[in-house]
Amino acid sequence: MYVKSEIEKPVGEIKKRDPEGRCLCPRNTASGGSDRCTAAPLSDKDVAANLSHTTFEGYLRSRAGIREAKVADAMRKEMEEWILLEKKRALDLASSAGSTEKLRAAKEQVVETILTLSCPRCHQAFVDFDGCFALNCGRCRAAFCAYCLASISQSPYSAD
Repeated sequence: MYVKSEIEKPVGEIKKRDPEGRCLCPRNTASGGSDRCTAAPLSDKDVAANLSHTTFEGYLRSRAGIREAKVADAMRKEMEEWILLEKKRALDLASSAGSTEKLRAAKEQVVETILTLSCPRCHQAFVDFDGCFALNCGRCRAAFCAYCLASISQSPYSAD
């Protein structure tokens, strides 16, 4: 029952207790007193041995949600850094001769290459995906990682 109640909490609350969403001793939540348990988080093997199959799947989904939130935060931060860098570059271009055309070209480059996610092989844009970052291009069937856009040698949908 303890694990069930923990995995139903919001991701932010779970991350406060353990950044990876692992199962901690219930006494770990005590308000900082001397009776607070400081034991290491339980291993997934120990958690699995004491839960029903469906509860353990919920526990794993909860941990996966935390990992996905970390990746999304990292991507958001990286995108903000790229945008700031491109804004600075655009301002530098604007201050030089022929600034209007250079600024237009810089804006176009930002929109087409940075803000639009696309296949690394054929540059077909993709809007959204669900779950795993391993994708196959709808046009050329290239296998690649949607996070870093690196090619994947083995298709994520193959029989292997």
